[in-house]
Amino acid sequence: MASHGDEEEVLSYYVSRIYLSGLKNPRLVARWALHEAERAQTALKALGDAELKSMAAEFGLDLQIKPHEVNVGIDQYLSIPTLGPTWMLVNRQYAGGVVRLSLEETMRLLQAKIQAKICEGLPAELPANLIQLIQSDLDRLRSAAEKLATEYKPQHNAVASAFPPCISALIDAIREGRNLVHFARFALVTFLLGVNMTMEEIMAVFATSPDFNEERTRYQVEHIARGSGGRNYKTPHCSTFQIYNLCPGACGVDVTNPLTYYNRKCGRCSSRLKGSTAAARAQ
Repeated sequence: MASHGDEEEVLSYYVSRIYLSGLKNPRLVARWALHEAERAQTALKALGDAELKSMAAEFGLDLQIKPHEVNVGIDQYLSIPTLGPTWMLVNRQYAGGVVRLSLEETMRLLQAKIQAKICEGLPAELPANLIQLIQSDLDRLRSAAEKLATEYKPQHNAVASAFPPCISALIDAIREGRNLVHFARFALVTFLLGVNMTMEEIMAVFATSPDFNEERTRYQVEHIARGSGGRNYKTPHCSTFQIYNLCPGACGVDVTNPLTYYNRKCGRCSSRLKGSTAAARAQ
């Protein structure tokens, strides 16, 4: 029999879906889904092997749980939302049609499945009378969300209009509430460092990401900024963006690196500005 606390949890979940549907804000949906999935992952860690296997089956995963590893079919593994380069099949141990995972990795995959499931059907269409009933709450929540977004609005000296399409697309994805895979985050940070944005400016770009954690993000940006083991991290070339399917291909055939695009476009902007200034002075 469900406890009073369990009933409140279920009620809170469905009320949240109603309000998120009324707000129609993808970023809020993504952040809420991530929060709920992380809570679910904590509960999963307390399950026994049989219970974990049963739970995974509800998300289409037939886990083969062994003492020191968990196996999952390749076809099922490929159905899981991408979590970054290290999760690509080419970087995993697999044989006999199954992929080998640690228990911790299995929990992370289940979290991704749960998060995707929670996002399904959001935002939903609400009846007009229900929207009218909660309109004042929606207005207050929308105002709070807009205020928070304004507080984290990036302010920097870089010329945003000169950003290449690939970089603009990554920043737009963050603003829309989508999490970036590891390579995309790395590439974006190296580019922003390359155009001389400060730590705080870069932090502001990532602040609207659903899984934003200030301490972790600051550590990762600092790690890239100072390099590691004598390595000086550079912005990946366009060919690498293409490998990860992150290149819109709209920069021109002679562009080989996002920074090249930026510097050239800034040069043209500077030339136009100088031309306009000279013309104004001549009048």
